[in-house]
Amino acid sequence: MPKTTGLILSAALLLSSASSVRDRFSNYKSVEAYEIRQGILMMPRYSSDGEVCEIGIQRRQYSPEVLWPSAALTEEEIGQIFDELVSDKQRGLRSVDPLDSLEVATGSVLTERREYENVSLLVAYELSISGPKFDDAKVHDNVAVIRWKNRKCQ
Repeated sequence: MPKTTGLILSAALLLSSASSVRDRFSNYKSVEAYEIRQGILMMPRYSSDGEVCEIGIQRRQYSPEVLWPSAALTEEEIGQIFDELVSDKQRGLRSVDPLDSLEVATGSVLTERREYENVSLLVAYELSISGPKFDDAKVHDNVAVIRWKNRKCQ
């Protein structure tokens, strides 16, 4: 009988300590994220009917295994992930309007947009320019966002 009572008390203490750890972060909003490549996170958002309406993609700068202080994704990684997450059929045709493929520089951020019938791909790069020309810019960080045009995020 004393062993059973001790077991029950131990289980109760474990459960109460687990809930106090969860309560510690209850003031913060939780974020849904998936590691789709080693060190690359995908963070979906949903419409009111549960459809994915937006996906953020960025390199995870910290994990227990590795720190990536400069967390830039390559163009190749962004392209592969975009192809994996949104098929050609889902995207629709790429826009031929030159205004739908603009690169815009604002301060140290360069934003590139690619428009399709049903989705848009936005890539934002943080740059530092070390020389006299814009070609001397180095990418320090970037993030890609896929947005569905016919779905409104909550």
